[in-house]
Amino acid sequence: MEQKRQLREINNFTPGLPQFSCILANKDCPLHCKMCFDWKNPQDNLKNKMVNFEKYIKGLAEFINYPLEINILGGEPLMEDCIFDLIKLISDYGFISIISTNGYLIDENMAKRIMESPLSGLAISLESLNGKVHDYYRGKKGVADRVFEALKLLEKHKKSKGPIIDILTIIMEKNLDDIVDLVKWVDRNDFIIHISFLVLLNSIVRPGGPDWFKKEAFKDIWPSDAKKVSQLIDQLVAMKKSGSKIFNPSSQFAEFKQYYQDPVESFYNTSYSIKDSILDMEADGELYLGGYRLGNINDEMSLKEMWYSKQANEIRKRIAIYGLNITRTNLINFLCVFPADDNVGQISQRGFFLQRQGKYDLALEQFKKAAEMAPKNAKAHLGVAYNYLKLKNYRAAVYEYEKVLKLDTSLYGEFKFDYDLARKTVSKDITDND
Repeated sequence: MEQKRQLREINNFTPGLPQFSCILANKDCPLHCKMCFDWKNPQDNLKNKMVNFEKYIKGLAEFINYPLEINILGGEPLMEDCIFDLIKLISDYGFISIISTNGYLIDENMAKRIMESPLSGLAISLESLNGKVHDYYRGKKGVADRVFEALKLLEKHKKSKGPIIDILTIIMEKNLDDIVDLVKWVDRNDFIIHISFLVLLNSIVRPGGPDWFKKEAFKDIWPSDAKKVSQLIDQLVAMKKSGSKIFNPSSQFAEFKQYYQDPVESFYNTSYSIKDSILDMEADGELYLGGYRLGNINDEMSLKEMWYSKQANEIRKRIAIYGLNITRTNLINFLCVFPADDNVGQISQRGFFLQRQGKYDLALEQFKKAAEMAPKNAKAHLGVAYNYLKLKNYRAAVYEYEKVLKLDTSLYGEFKFDYDLARKTVSKDITDND
């Protein structure tokens, strides 16, 4: 009966639009990470990647007119010769681009190009402040030193615009005792905006069956003490509530706790439902809707036609009844796309990405949406004020800054200079007009 009810609902369901997308740019990587077997696969030698990427982005733009978040993943995306062309293409069509990287290839020249590009966000993997622990998991000596040097070089070349910098950390056996100190280090570092935590997941590139985490090969990777992991996650939740720069929403941490108790059962029965909001493409043009193959970007049907096709609706039915498809694409989505603790935070984050790209008019739209949804949210109004200021609407900026002051005086130090500038400019305009 329940399946019939779900089928009736999905048959009457009008598809929404994609809310998130991944581009799997390659499988090449200079490291030999213990958590991933990509580097053991044959080398990636596709010649027409940029053609596929361009078709995909243009295809999305045909039916999406809002700043969709597109994550560029690997392998190691920075190994791609066309990576900066892809970043520019995504930005030119008004979308948000985020790259996940191990940081190993970021030298002076790469850092400069990254910070001068229209990239929205750069997420750099770091498992521990202890270089030996990080290098152990990354399979090569000196990787941690390269990450710390990369962060220095990126900060050296930072601009008023440019990508926000995040740290990505997987919760594993050897870094459990290091994670709290890592969060505190991120909190002290003004250049790093967030730290995000990931769970260790099995995937099609790491074969091993349903009990993969119990095998000898994962002894130093999979945490042996689930209670200790649970206590750590509780501590991270408390740190986030106290103002630490932890990005994970509480819903994701709750799932993480369940996952480390029983990864197989938790993954299949997660309360998190992706439905049909996630669209992904691999470098060869293969397309996935919710982890199920939808087609190829080079098929006769356009991307928009595929999205609304009979085949796509069949996939939506399958998701509604059977849930997640266990593929690498979907594993990434399980890690990356959890709902924010509130829609206001999600919309404000989108506004912040656009703001860092210098797209102040689009950022303003997002912050205004957030402020309308939560009129007493001082941070949302602060976003509105700042983007009015950048657009030289000084009167509107002053009005919004004064709203922020009424809502939360503790934020005054963050915007005092901008507020004074806006007020002086308005006063000067009044004097000149007199």
